[in-house]
Amino acid sequence: MFPYRHLLADGFARLHPALQQLHGSSATLTATGQVDIQHGATVPAKCIARLMRLPAGGREVPLCLKVKRSPGGEHWSRSFPQRELVSRQTRCRHGLHESFRMMSFDFGLCVVEGNLKIESTRFYLLGLPMPRRFAPHVSAVEWGENGGWRVHVEIQMAGIGLLLRYSGRMSLP
Repeated sequence: MFPYRHLLADGFARLHPALQQLHGSSATLTATGQVDIQHGATVPAKCIARLMRLPAGGREVPLCLKVKRSPGGEHWSRSFPQRELVSRQTRCRHGLHESFRMMSFDFGLCVVEGNLKIESTRFYLLGLPMPRRFAPHVSAVEWGENGGWRVHVEIQMAGIGLLLRYSGRMSLP
């Protein structure tokens, strides 16, 4: 069972067809696109972004997304120039669970007017749940359009502000 189809239940059918293909296809999926990447301007934001190994900032940065599905979940690889963010997505009792190296997040998902909204609800460091005041908050929106979809992702942290923002257009070959 694929996490998004299960977690969205009847809402999955309300997703734009491009998003249904992204999140519901049983095949390994590869998509390409370009995104604009912005980092927070404060010294703490820059340090945390570096520790999290987030991609460098820039305009029209190439992005290659590969999603490999298996019965236990999905393996996501986001390849930026000189940086690859690899994660594992699975279902959990709180929604969607995504693991990156030594940190992980739980996310809530909802469909609004065919768009997919994703908000982090919990953050774990080395498997331990962290208090919200020490947790990055991730929010994302995906919306479909002919021939692909657009994505907007922000990572903020209380007391520090923006860590990373990226947005752009993705499409299947």
